[in-house]
Amino acid sequence: LHPGQKIVFAGPDEFTIFFKEGKSPFKKSEFKSKDGVVILQIPRNLFEDNRFSEEIYRNAGITFNYGVVVDGKVTDPSIRITPTI
Repeated sequence: LHPGQKIVFAGPDEFTIFFKEGKSPFKKSEFKSKDGVVILQIPRNLFEDNRFSEEIYRNAGITFNYGVVVDGKVTDPSIRITPTI
């Protein structure tokens, strides 16, 4: 993913997306679905955020670990955001 892109999560009527370890590209770390959908837009200025400067320097990107809770079950994928080329 790149800054400015949208992520669309679709599923059953009710599910929750949450970012782990207190590390989120957003101001909050938990998002509840509305009508089975969660839409998040990666902040355009994410690479200017000082919270991630060391990781950006080391890895040329930022990885966020998140989980999806559906019917009491949790999955735990991750997303990687890199600068737009």
